[in-house]
Amino acid sequence: MPNTNNKIEGTFANQKKNLSTHSGMSEENRKRFICGFFLALK
Repeated sequence: MPNTNNKIEGTFANQKKNLSTHSGMSEENRKRFICGFFLALK
């Protein structure tokens, strides 16, 4: 088990950056984007 959570923080930072560039998305599309983002990490 790693001592820090840097990897997951980096993942969330990347996701927040991508969401902020697409600020006009509807709530439903945001949910789809987030689900797709995590599915792509597998």
